[in-house]
Amino acid sequence: MRNASSQPVHLEAARLVVRDAGEHRLVSTAQFVAAFCHGLYGAFQQPSELSPE
Repeated sequence: MRNASSQPVHLEAARLVVRDAGEHRLVSTAQFVAAFCHGLYGAFQQPSELSPE
């Protein structure tokens, strides 16, 4: 989930439900992290060096 608004989001793990495109409830778990993750790179990845051109 991405909060693109300027408002805080309040989530409760016990009430979280994940559904597929057909609205079927999926077996899932929730985990919350107080961190920022880049949209293009994972937590342990980084971009390659750019050529000096």
